[in-house]
Amino acid sequence: MKVRYEERILSILGIASKTGKIVLGQKALKTYISGFQVKKFLVFASDHGESVSALIQKCKTQGVPFVELKVNKADLGKAIGKSEASAVGIIEDTFIEGIKKIIKESSIGGI
Repeated sequence: MKVRYEERILSILGIASKTGKIVLGQKALKTYISGFQVKKFLVFASDHGESVSALIQKCKTQGVPFVELKVNKADLGKAIGKSEASAVGIIEDTFIEGIKKIIKESSIGGI
């Protein structure tokens, strides 16, 4: 059975979370998007609210790559050990490249 690309990405997010390589929270994510870190990448749940829509728009204007998965906030949160999460930023190049590779292989676009 083929593993859905969302499950593969959630698995990477779980590892990134355990190693402390993620950014969570509205304020922290805004700073992350406009910060000086060279490589950035965000993952969004499909059932996010208006405040997260503003983050997506900020990603677009700042040229920060992101993907909106077909998973809900509970599933995204579960992957990183939280009850819910609408958005997750990644601060480790290895995890970012792994997710980009999965997206490219799945040809879902979004980057």
